[in-house]
Amino acid sequence: MHYLFSNGDAHFKNFSLLETPMGDYRLSPAYDLLNSRLHIEDKDFALDDGLLPRNLAQGKISHQFGVLAEQAGISQKTFDDIRSLMLSKSDVVEKMVAASFLNEATKRNYWQSYQGQLKQLMKE
Repeated sequence: MHYLFSNGDAHFKNFSLLETPMGDYRLSPAYDLLNSRLHIEDKDFALDDGLLPRNLAQGKISHQFGVLAEQAGISQKTFDDIRSLMLSKSDVVEKMVAASFLNEATKRNYWQSYQGQLKQLMKE
């Protein structure tokens, strides 16, 4: 999510785990999620090395997310399901941006930024 919405403020304090009633853990819903590129020239991630350490950060961003999921022990099916969900909601994002209180120029910039990130994430 943070990548799609150009949130260069996506540091480790902006991610949390929630314990389920079964005693396992899942990633919390996204919070402190903003498009920081609307305000400053920003990187994709607020991590020194980016998404992955330099020795693992090879190839397209979609591949890097796959490597990250593998390193985190996320099954391929779960990763594919999450990726599919993220890639299929552009109509919802477009409606939310249009309904926002941003001025028209900023709405256009936000939507274009989202579409650019989405396009990169869709590349195999």
